[in-house]
Amino acid sequence: MKQKPQISKSMDLASTTRDLDTWPKISTFMIETDECESWKQTHRSFTGWVKDFGTSIGLKEGIVWRYFTAGKYFQELRVLLNDQGISTPTLDKLSPKVSPENLEILSKLERAAPIDSIIELANKVLDSQITRNELKKHWAVYRPLLQGKTARGLGVTTPKLNLSSPQQMDGLAHADIAKALLFSKGKWTGWNTPSLFRLFFDVTPDHGPAEEYVVFDAVAVVKRDEISPVEIHGIEITTSAMVFGLSKHLLMEKQKPYCDYLWIAIKDKELLPHDGQIPKNVGLITVSKGVIEIVSAPKELNVRSPQSLDLAKGLLLQLLTHQPS
Repeated sequence: MKQKPQISKSMDLASTTRDLDTWPKISTFMIETDECESWKQTHRSFTGWVKDFGTSIGLKEGIVWRYFTAGKYFQELRVLLNDQGISTPTLDKLSPKVSPENLEILSKLERAAPIDSIIELANKVLDSQITRNELKKHWAVYRPLLQGKTARGLGVTTPKLNLSSPQQMDGLAHADIAKALLFSKGKWTGWNTPSLFRLFFDVTPDHGPAEEYVVFDAVAVVKRDEISPVEIHGIEITTSAMVFGLSKHLLMEKQKPYCDYLWIAIKDKELLPHDGQIPKNVGLITVSKGVIEIVSAPKELNVRSPQSLDLAKGLLLQLLTHQPS
């Protein structure tokens, strides 16, 4: 049986908190206090105890709550990794170099990404081999699978990826293509090492309401080198052969005035079209198990239209709002 942590209302730090010198130790102490309910000795609620506890160790309430939730998630993650034969330390022995913020992002990803991706990312998080920015990019790829649902609110069921749903499986295949494009460093654009490569998802040109609504699954901003002009690559991502139907052809004809190059990215080679099914001047790439292969390169569309400025404004708007850097 766990021994109850003892802490008085006046916070006798000499006896209760002198060894709490890392966030994993702080989190362990908080979790044990919660599980043993020893906070009831001095407070009416655990929330009240957390607030006073944070003050006693010189940390803001929001920070100690983050340590608490990160520690709780790590304990769940440790069970998952141990089931996969991956040994991990207990929370109190966890390296303080492991970022609680990264664990927080990983906990969100676990609801939307497949298990193999989570295990790969978890190993990188625990080895401090991945940045917060990279994790945010993964979250940007998989978050749409949850269709805007969150785990917030009393009595709300935590949304998770449902592999038995054909719609979510299709969305997962879409996300896998998006992830491969995002982390490709832009080699598929025609330049092996572009000086600038930035990918945006679900981009809508910013124009007046009178204009016809157009949306891009993805848009890449590319520069070959420091003195080259910026190139705009539009990408239509698909997981089915429906992309080669009339409706998609019409959509891509509407997209052409907005960008310098236009691509179709499909799930795998099994969906390769017959001759004549690809819209004129549009490039084609396949993505299978994270590997991108160029089937045919696009031709430059020689954009000199007002729509290209509308797309640039749409990209700027997304950059200034929610898109991770």
